[in-house]
Amino acid sequence: MITVRRSSERGLTDLKWLKSYHSFSFGGYYDPHFMGYESLRVFNEDFVNPGGGFPEHQHANMEIFSYVVSGALEHKDNLGQPTVIEENYFQRMSSGTGIMHSEYNANSDRPVHFLQFWITPRTLNAKPSYDQKFFNPKLRRGRFQLISCESETEDLLFVNQSINIYLGCFDGQESAKHPISDQRRSWLYVVRGSIYLNGFMLEKGDSAGIDKEQMIILNQGRDSEVILFDFLHPALK
Repeated sequence: MITVRRSSERGLTDLKWLKSYHSFSFGGYYDPHFMGYESLRVFNEDFVNPGGGFPEHQHANMEIFSYVVSGALEHKDNLGQPTVIEENYFQRMSSGTGIMHSEYNANSDRPVHFLQFWITPRTLNAKPSYDQKFFNPKLRRGRFQLISCESETEDLLFVNQSINIYLGCFDGQESAKHPISDQRRSWLYVVRGSIYLNGFMLEKGDSAGIDKEQMIILNQGRDSEVILFDFLHPALK
């Protein structure tokens, strides 16, 4: 079963310095039918204008990922991690017992466009930690590129949850398949372009929950990039 949620159905926070589109309930936007998907609690697409940003604030017991689509994002936190996140970089912040951080557009002449998603952790009150990695877009051309999992390896971002996170880029005749066992569910988001998912046409900002399907098939992409979340069913954790 595939449940499609169109880009136009998302919530929106529209401020002078920020446009933030919410795939799930967030802040002042509430939809009881879209409170998250498995351990994925928040998924926002943010556009922050020059000079804009999020002042220092606190998080606890949440795995927070940011992926810069275009522009650059300046990050500071109380772990001593001042950094700039650029295109094709993923940032992971495990807030655990608590972390303070801020995020601002690092450029004075153009917006920063980034995705941020929050995952509820498997283990609560862990020691806060931070990581940032570059993922070569050539390695996701016509296939899925694993970027994060619960195994701690040098080339991937660790996540405190039973989940695998992938990126993929598809155009023209490029296609990919991803098997799904009975013990897993998936959620897919279209970062840019358009693509067919098991016969459903999805465009930028669309998402789809995938349950009781044996195979994910992506094809007929048009300058498309997607992010795929592959979850272990909660009853099996």
